[in-house]
Amino acid sequence: MQGFDRSLQRKNSSMPDSKFPEYAMYLSARDTARLGLLLLRDGDWNGKQVMPKGWSSYITTLVTPHHEMNPIAFGLLTRGSWGGYGILW
Repeated sequence: MQGFDRSLQRKNSSMPDSKFPEYAMYLSARDTARLGLLLLRDGDWNGKQVMPKGWSSYITTLVTPHHEMNPIAFGLLTRGSWGGYGILW
């Protein structure tokens, strides 16, 4: 991460009642592209495995389908059966 600045990284406290606050990453376009390449290469960076193999597939896999997050029983409108929630990606 060439443009990473630790001082810019902060927890989002706009939802004080949540015990799971958001931790956003503030990255340059170049560093975001590098992160994308790392994921596409399944954790391999210049011949060195810096992330466990299979991790990029795992963190982008659907865990909770949309219909389980917004069931009709709660009276919520849904927009089809696509999407859902994964591992924060």
